Amino acid sequence: MSEWRAQFLCDEDLAGTNDFGILDNGEQVDGNDWGFGLGEEWFPNDYRLPKEKAESAAHLNCGIECPIVLDSSQNIQIVGIVGMGGSGKTTLAREIYNRKSSLIDKSSFLFEVRDAENKNELCTRQKKLMQDISGVTSQFDNVEEGKIILKRHLRFLQVFLVLDDVDSLHQLDALLPGIDSLGQGSLIIVTSRELGILKSWGISSIYPIKGLNPRHAKQLLCWHSFLQSSPPIEFEDLVEKFVHYCKGLPLSLKVFGGLLYKKSKEYWNSQLNKVSRILPNDIKEKLKISFDALDKEEKEIFLDIACFFLGEEKNVAIEVWDGSGWCGVHSWEMLENKCLVEVDECNEIKMHDQLRDLGREIAKEWSPHRIWSTEQIKDIQKQAAMERVILIRGINAATDDFYEECSFHHGTPFEGCMELLRSCSTKFKSLTPSILVVDGNYFTEECATLFPALLWLRWSNIPGPILPSWLMLKNLRVLELPDAGQLQELWNDTDPPLELRELNLQYAKSFLKFPGSIGCLKHLKKISVDAPVTYLVDSLPEGFCLLESLEHLQLSGFEKLTSLPREFGLLTNLRHLDLSDCSDLRMLPDSFKQLINLQYIDLTGCVELTLTTENNDILENMTKLETLKLFRCMKVQNLPRDITKQLSLRYLYATGTRLRELPSNIGELSKLEVLEIGSYQLKTLPESMEELGRKSLSGI
Repeated sequence: MSEWRAQFLCDEDLAGTNDFGILDNGEQVDGNDWGFGLGEEWFPNDYRLPKEKAESAAHLNCGIECPIVLDSSQNIQIVGIVGMGGSGKTTLAREIYNRKSSLIDKSSFLFEVRDAENKNELCTRQKKLMQDISGVTSQFDNVEEGKIILKRHLRFLQVFLVLDDVDSLHQLDALLPGIDSLGQGSLIIVTSRELGILKSWGISSIYPIKGLNPRHAKQLLCWHSFLQSSPPIEFEDLVEKFVHYCKGLPLSLKVFGGLLYKKSKEYWNSQLNKVSRILPNDIKEKLKISFDALDKEEKEIFLDIACFFLGEEKNVAIEVWDGSGWCGVHSWEMLENKCLVEVDECNEIKMHDQLRDLGREIAKEWSPHRIWSTEQIKDIQKQAAMERVILIRGINAATDDFYEECSFHHGTPFEGCMELLRSCSTKFKSLTPSILVVDGNYFTEECATLFPALLWLRWSNIPGPILPSWLMLKNLRVLELPDAGQLQELWNDTDPPLELRELNLQYAKSFLKFPGSIGCLKHLKKISVDAPVTYLVDSLPEGFCLLESLEHLQLSGFEKLTSLPREFGLLTNLRHLDLSDCSDLRMLPDSFKQLINLQYIDLTGCVELTLTTENNDILENMTKLETLKLFRCMKVQNLPRDITKQLSLRYLYATGTRLRELPSNIGELSKLEVLEIGSYQLKTLPESMEELGRKSLSGI
């Protein structure tokens, strides 16, 4: 910890002080003079510009005013960072984490804890923390059980943890059980909008974040508006005024910078007139100016994101937007360039909670309606009673807000919503919903007639062994079936969803077979089936090989799958292949080498798989392969002989194998970043390993 702390506190460009405005002796520097600045070549992730702008940007100093003092002792230290939404709390915490987490073996960053609890995903955050600190994938099902397991695993460990956007003691108790038993030198950073929560939990080192100082606020606005750190002379006065109205809030500066990018002085002045009429602390009204500047299609997509697609993969949303007749990719890029949306490292859609709340407020008064709460159903019923035309874009009936206690003539809020739809469909020529997120038995044949043109269906806990025949699949683009424990088959072969682009099944432990008609789905790009330990699927239909558009295939946990179809190599567009825990898979077909576009292969837990002389050149011509996982492939004795031809390979994992030797020229893999080898039969390493230089080598 002492070495880590020394690096954490020192900056090669600053004499006598560190990055966080702290003297080396632990004394705090005036926060007005020192901010969180990491040198002129530092570019913080949250402020990273859209692609077309980033190419021109070389430097940015953040300058968030929040001096942090770290303890030089080996004590457990808990630091709180508090501030309003959009002030830069997450940015500050993330940059500390990104720069320093590699110096402690056990570290984890848990984003958006508050939202996780609102979505009943606090247990998921506990599992992520377990995975990060121990490498163990835990199977507990509730928060209380997770607390017990976490407490046991965290005991005496030195960890660096960040809990982002906490707003209740329950969240802290769930994610940091047994805090006193952590190892010496552990550091915990907690960000929150609620000062009282941090104090109540006993955090004494709390730092209020003030946002950007004026100089760095100006830089941030200018980078987003002009692709340079200072404005053209004729815009100088306008920039100063916008900086004044944004009050140092990074979110406002980013959004306004995106709005004003490549715009004339006249446009700047018109937007300045709007923002100058808004109260200083009314952030949402300022942000609404950017929403008002969007075109009709961009507004619809912005509202879709705020109401339905946060945390979803971007590809799913784009398929739905394209199916709606919109230009999904183009509109997404416009919103991204305006700094209104972004994706994380998992390609999942993110939006600042201030923008999300703004979008949901607008959506309540917008047509078509986007429904996710009981309150909205009541409001729309009133409108329908006034003989107004009701248009509905989608319904998310899987939120806590949707099931608030409220009386309806026909029972549950979902039944009340269906009552509303039936009323509207008989009175008016209504827009039928394109989006439905629903749970269990609520979705019935009577309801299905109200959804003849669904584009995206997520049906959790689907009852019964097969998709019901009354389900209208004709226009469906995305089908997601989480918690599909009872599902044995998909659709009837006589009526396949020919427009389907993505198919996602989770916890499909009873799944028996894919339909023979699956090969008819010429547009299908992604199949993801997570079947934790299913003993029922032993083969794939030959039609699988006709999926000419398939790019992503995950068949994990198919323990009785012994082989792949002989013509599997016809899936030439395949980029991502996950066959993890297919423990009876014994051999890959000869045609496998035809999958020349593969970038990712996961064969973890394929304990019977052998790479024999006949197919030991399976990687031949796979010049785009970046990741190969052979964890626990216990019968693999040699790596594919042509692996050294994979010059794009960055990650190679082969722990738990029986490797006897490594290729003599493995050092030629110049792009290799991570190599993990674990085999008790491996006695020597080739001399060419030295050519890998300072790569991350572990598990050898």
